Amino acid sequence: MVGEFDVQNRTRVVNGEITLVDLCVDVLLVSESYLLLLDASKAKPHPQIVFSPLLSLRVLEHCKSRPDIDRILPLFSQFSQTPLNGFIDLSNSSVSRISPLAFQVARFYLTVAYTNLSYSYLSREVLPYLNNLTHLDIGGMTVTDGLGVLKSLRDSLKSLFLYNVSPHFGPLVEQRFVTIYELKKLQVLDISFCQSDGIAISYGIENLLLKLVGSLPEL
Repeated sequence: MVGEFDVQNRTRVVNGEITLVDLCVDVLLVSESYLLLLDASKAKPHPQIVFSPLLSLRVLEHCKSRPDIDRILPLFSQFSQTPLNGFIDLSNSSVSRISPLAFQVARFYLTVAYTNLSYSYLSREVLPYLNNLTHLDIGGMTVTDGLGVLKSLRDSLKSLFLYNVSPHFGPLVEQRFVTIYELKKLQVLDISFCQSDGIAISYGIENLLLKLVGSLPEL
């Protein structure tokens, strides 16, 4: 169903009416009432809480704009109660850790562009355990190595977004390309960046791109 989004009221309007799902979200998350949805430990949802996948995704979408999102994420720590069905989008949020989502099974889609998450945390604590990941967006991050952790996803990753990933020049750029050459299943790749710097002069970006196209048959 196609609708329009009312930004001011944070509700989805369909044919001029507010949907029941978004009305529920607004009621659940008013002020700090969401804490009532967690158990006494505040580490997982209350035993009586059971959301549909649609409601879970809509609640997560609503939470992204909150500065206390790290306190809310434990609500999604139990797949059997608050399933996200493999779709985790935390882009443009202030999230700094996603360990509460470890038990969200079949995590296929992960978008963490422009968050407070560090690449070192992702490469150490998250990405090595996402063997079925098909979509990854880490736009805007500072990548401190050659993306070697992605080699374990060579048989699953289909879309990779690295726009505005820094640094834009130096040895790490070439190392990233070497890793990407091995991701044979890639169909979508975004390595764009806003600034013009020494990448083409230092490493001959044209040659790297030509080899990239030749190495990825499904791109």
